[in-house]
Amino acid sequence: KGHKAGPVYDPEGVPYNYIVIIDAGSSGSRVHIYHWPDPKGLDSSSQVDSDSDSDSDSDSDDDDDDKDQKLSKPKRDDGNLTLTNTSNSTTLTSFLPTVSKEKGQKWVKRIKPGISTFNKMPDKVGKGYLKSLLNYAKNVVPKMQQARTPIFLHATGGMRLLEAQEQTEILQASCNYIKDTSSFYLPDCDSHVSIIDGETEGIYGWLGLNYMIGGIDDPTKHNHGKDHSTYGMMEMGGASTQVVFSPNTTMSKTYEDEMYKLTLTGRGSTNGTMAIRDYDVYTTTWLGYGINEAQSAFTKSLIEASKGKATEISDPCMPKGSSREDNETVFKGSGNFTQCIDNVQSIVTKSCDKDKESIGCLLLNSPKPDFDINHFIGVSEFYDSTHDVFEMGGIFDYFHFNDKLKTFCTSDWDDLIAKYTKSTDKADDKDQLTEKLQQACFKGTWVSNLLITGLGLPQITDGDNDPTRHNETLLNYLLPFQSTNNINGSEFSWTLGKAMLYASGETGLALNLTSNKGSFVGFYANKNSSAITYGAEIGSFHRPDFSKKNKTGDKNGADWDDMLDKSSHRLWGALAFLVILGAVVYLLLGKSRR
Repeated sequence: KGHKAGPVYDPEGVPYNYIVIIDAGSSGSRVHIYHWPDPKGLDSSSQVDSDSDSDSDSDSDDDDDDKDQKLSKPKRDDGNLTLTNTSNSTTLTSFLPTVSKEKGQKWVKRIKPGISTFNKMPDKVGKGYLKSLLNYAKNVVPKMQQARTPIFLHATGGMRLLEAQEQTEILQASCNYIKDTSSFYLPDCDSHVSIIDGETEGIYGWLGLNYMIGGIDDPTKHNHGKDHSTYGMMEMGGASTQVVFSPNTTMSKTYEDEMYKLTLTGRGSTNGTMAIRDYDVYTTTWLGYGINEAQSAFTKSLIEASKGKATEISDPCMPKGSSREDNETVFKGSGNFTQCIDNVQSIVTKSCDKDKESIGCLLLNSPKPDFDINHFIGVSEFYDSTHDVFEMGGIFDYFHFNDKLKTFCTSDWDDLIAKYTKSTDKADDKDQLTEKLQQACFKGTWVSNLLITGLGLPQITDGDNDPTRHNETLLNYLLPFQSTNNINGSEFSWTLGKAMLYASGETGLALNLTSNKGSFVGFYANKNSSAITYGAEIGSFHRPDFSKKNKTGDKNGADWDDMLDKSSHRLWGALAFLVILGAVVYLLLGKSRR
């Protein structure tokens, strides 16, 4: 409640297409809402390549004409795909979505814990968990749009760790609840409520990231050399880590079977044309390499080293004097930074097939990044674990970060508590801070060693060690790696990539594209080209058409039903007042007649 519903139409009368996506992660779930003008209503003859408002992070609306003309057949024009983005003011088309706001509202809501915690009580996942997310989406998506607004629930790392039967029960209960309690468009449980693998999550994230930065929008502006304009993504969640990038031509050919083919449809550079752009993308994931699972593996290794007999165990990745309990075992911090690194590296390299001592051993049998053109952006825990305590997000300065990490890990616990609790008065805040400080040494060591030892990141340094270069805003797109929590005013989410691909797919459907390889919108693995992940619905499941008979001319999305519903209490109050007034007049007239 309290969230203003989004618009039904854009300023020119083109109806918006909405989408609702629930990101069911390992530590919590977020619902995201996106919209874009219906491609069936775009005017291909007058709007292509003309100036238009970008669909920014405010609830601004795209500028398209409400015409029923058919769009011209697309052509491949050397990657001339243009998408809306807020990072520049160049002429961009506007049919693809960004996160929309209205008066500061980001159209996103988060709840905790992760959906996987309902593995022993799947029947509670609806009313006890999803209800608040659905209510939020209902308040944002206009009522007259909800029946044609597709909803997706895609679970990630946490759900991947459950037994198959537990997964099925949670997903089925979730789908049933969404169908029973909302009118959102959900034609197929298997495709709309599912667990997506790490590779799929990675491609969605790569798409969203490059859309937000502008690597897809404006290849010329983001030309890194060797005909390369996109950015690599590294994402670390609670359970898994994903790495996605577009390798150079040599690597793509050498590891052709390991690559994914991604196809997008957009509006072309010439009036009345469309463009199709193909990307060769490598995506890989390591389940168990998310920050929470890594810490669990580290704790398990300490218990195994004690042969399970000790009730008090020394933890080298906790500051001296600190302690924590885990399943009746007390872990005492020793602040032994050298031992901490050794223990962490043994977990980082456990998935290396061979040459565990080699830098970048996790990618030994995979396409290697060419750091001259592959510039990576780290999101989620790559930023949080380096910045929350150490304030070293942004440019990854390996040497200064390691110095700061060592100083923290070897510090006395009482000194750290005194330093970091000066501005914290509430007991709850102090408890959260204590937990954060206890975990900071391990988290920082894990991220640093995963980047250098596991993934082969060059050990760069910021000679001036300028603190203003360690923040959540991207400063230099040409660095080998930097972490961020904010891109052009928006927090990163892989759900933007899902929405973007769906919008591109709907554009392809509006052009009557076939599903033949090379002319569909979506992606597939080269080694399994028959398993296509399509951008939008396929078969008979297309989004219902917008019904123009509901149009009232109100560009802010209000229709008569909504108006009556919102004003019903005023109408009843007015009627009651008129009845009372009539009675009074009748009585007064009766007295005068007597």
